[in-house]
Amino acid sequence: MIAVVLNFIEQQLLDDLEVELRKREESITSEELKLEMEKEEMIKEREAIIRTTNEDVGMLELVEDQRKENELLRKKIVELEAKKTALDKSVI
Repeated sequence: MIAVVLNFIEQQLLDDLEVELRKREESITSEELKLEMEKEEMIKEREAIIRTTNEDVGMLELVEDQRKENELLRKKIVELEAKKTALDKSVI
């Protein structure tokens, strides 16, 4: 009789432990999913930052190219003005 009661108590304890284990596994799985979602969000944010940075770099390159082109145009204007001045003097 005592053995039956002990077996019953043991089975109850095992059942309780199994339920607790399942709860913990579900909790861990839930945390893993939450962390995975946070990880994906961080990846998206990083990709957005990279895209923005690449766009900024592209704009800086464009500005630098424009600056160089403007400098070349300024030099060309100075050359043309010098030629115009020389022509004006030769006509007079």
